Amino acid sequence: KKSKKRLKDMLSSYQADYDFIFLDCPPNITLVSENVFRAAQIILVPVIPTSLSVLTHEKLTAFFKKYKYQTDKLISFFSMVEKRKKMHQDIMAEILQNKEPYLKTIIPYAADIEKMGLHRKPIFLYRGSSPAAEAYRSLWKELTKYRKQQLYAGKHQFTSEAQEVGIQPTHQGFGDSAERITAENQKIEHSRDYCL
Repeated sequence: KKSKKRLKDMLSSYQADYDFIFLDCPPNITLVSENVFRAAQIILVPVIPTSLSVLTHEKLTAFFKKYKYQTDKLISFFSMVEKRKKMHQDIMAEILQNKEPYLKTIIPYAADIEKMGLHRKPIFLYRGSSPAAEAYRSLWKELTKYRKQQLYAGKHQFTSEAQEVGIQPTHQGFGDSAERITAENQKIEHSRDYCL
């Protein structure tokens, strides 16, 4: 049977060992993707400011609505942005004008980012002071702040002790008790050291 909950069940056994589990997913929607949609807590969606990328994002949102996944799991941000390109500027302005929920941090198009594959290590380890590295630090801080606001707003009932964060897919549990919310906030505060 092609289960859409298998990954969620498998990851539950690691909750006591990890504060965060990152799941990197392809841009297409497959059975694996749907497993991630169910298992993860935050679906972090990078969007290139081009017509094709925006259309893909719209299809992803429509898929969530159609199959009744939590759309508030989707947290989008602009990536590979070339500010000198008028098309990039126009598309970002149109999306933000429509008040779509995007993070404020913008990840630029940069050779330093592309070289991560060559170096086989995070950009912080070989170009830690570069504008691209600073952009990723800013993204992480904004994401953790957003996460804390979700907890305080009581928008989700978190039941898991670990936070699974998927890059193109993610949300799920944490109990709404004060003790659990405090524990989650402590993890978020501790996580700020990861990108320093």
